[in-house]
Amino acid sequence: MHLRNKWLRQHSIQVGAAAVALVIIGVMVLFLRTPWHDDIITTFENGGAPEQSAADMGISNVPSAWYTDWPKHLCGADMDGSRALNAPNCDNMFYFALPCPDFDESGQIAANINQSGWAVKSEQESAFKNKWIQVEYGDKSVYLQWEDVGPLAPTSKGDCDYVFGDNRPAQEKGLKDGVNNDDDPTNDVPNSALDISPQAFMFLTGQTFAQVFDQGQIKTRWRFVDAEDVPDGPWKINVTMSPPDW
Repeated sequence: MHLRNKWLRQHSIQVGAAAVALVIIGVMVLFLRTPWHDDIITTFENGGAPEQSAADMGISNVPSAWYTDWPKHLCGADMDGSRALNAPNCDNMFYFALPCPDFDESGQIAANINQSGWAVKSEQESAFKNKWIQVEYGDKSVYLQWEDVGPLAPTSKGDCDYVFGDNRPAQEKGLKDGVNNDDDPTNDVPNSALDISPQAFMFLTGQTFAQVFDQGQIKTRWRFVDAEDVPDGPWKINVTMSPPDW
């Protein structure tokens, strides 16, 4: 009996140690899959806004990276985040843009999709659209869906090494006349590397849209999260499920 009890104690210790090791490995895998991107200059994007509007800084958001008619899916241009969150048959008001495309004029960009680690079932499917991120600002956290690609300079090919890697954003090197000029010593104005919706910006800052518009940018941290790990909140009232509309 004594030997049996000793074996049981040793076996229990081994099983317990193995369980702890599995938990540690699981945490490490989760961390490696979802690294935080810290101190990211973050601005707001008015989804569906026409080029003539003051809020969109001269860029048309009527088309998005995956929609030819973004206002149709948002049930109107998102000028100030004031649309009802539960408007029927309308996209999520909590959305974001990151500078890594999965499509160009020729079709899917296999290298970018492979870098993400997400799989697609067809050549028309977007690997990125509707994916979730968590964004933190101070002690507040918001969850958003990927609905556009940007912010990008006109000549940019994307910055996937930042989005899916551990590089600092290329946009931090700054812009001159709206174009990346990495070798220009006067090019010292860092640009945003994450766009979030007005509703998300107001949620994080506790400000009205007028105050958000005046402030213009904040520094946040963000990471990708799986859909099943997104907690309840206003971002889950209308979850966007629609594919590209081309």
